[in-house]
Amino acid sequence: MHSTIAIELMHKLTLGLFLVLAASACGPLPPDVAVDPRHPTPTDGSTTPPAATEPAPGSTIVPSDRPIVDPPEGAGAQPPPPSTAGQPPPAPPPGGEPPPPGGQPGIEPIDQTIQRDLCPGAYSGRRVSKTFGRLDGELVAIALPRKWKPGCRHDRSHVHLVVLVDLESYDIAINVDGVMAEIDAAMPGQTWDQGWHTDVNLDYPSSLGVHSNDFRGTEGAESTAKRIEAELVTTSTISVFGTGYGPEGAHNVHRRGRNHDGALVLNPKAPKARMLLFSFENRSF
Repeated sequence: MHSTIAIELMHKLTLGLFLVLAASACGPLPPDVAVDPRHPTPTDGSTTPPAATEPAPGSTIVPSDRPIVDPPEGAGAQPPPPSTAGQPPPAPPPGGEPPPPGGQPGIEPIDQTIQRDLCPGAYSGRRVSKTFGRLDGELVAIALPRKWKPGCRHDRSHVHLVVLVDLESYDIAINVDGVMAEIDAAMPGQTWDQGWHTDVNLDYPSSLGVHSNDFRGTEGAESTAKRIEAELVTTSTISVFGTGYGPEGAHNVHRRGRNHDGALVLNPKAPKARMLLFSFENRSF
């Protein structure tokens, strides 16, 4: 009896010593090994884990071999949109709404008023040569015939036009002591291009099919001047065929022959421009 108890006691001591030696040989659990919280260590000394519970609807089961880390508060949430209270509406993207009629926003279109019977005074242009050519520009003033006065480009036999070319002023003298004709046709030569051009030709018969019998009889300088003024009422862009008398202007805006006939062209960019032609009663062509 006593020997049996002694033997059992010896077996238990041997088993306990073996377990102690095995635990010391294996060492403690490494720090990166996590314990699955779904299977906590029993507190009652037993080695059987409690029964697993079903996850709540919508929850995610975390694998037992991964540490469970709660995300920081607010992680993954979308930030609220910035407030636009009190701010102006955004500008339209490129290619969006077109600018208002008349040009870019805030830029007023140029109001170019043609002044009547203005004394031109000095002229700033210096491009015209003493040859036949064509001046393309903008009409800004009309001076009707009158007795000459100091400082004015006026005389009794011409209407003087002030033409602006790149902000430079030029004088155009048109005879009113002869006869006049009108024709609607495309302007001969190159298209309208602001400046003085000498590579042009104009001959009434061959270029336009106009002859001396197409001109009206003598009406007098005053009547002819008023006809010219009436044609220019709504005109801004013009071209003038003539011969330069100096760097600041041109004259001989009438029939001369040899492809050097003068003319006043209104709305020269149009497919059919309005052309005013001038000659004298004793010319036949």
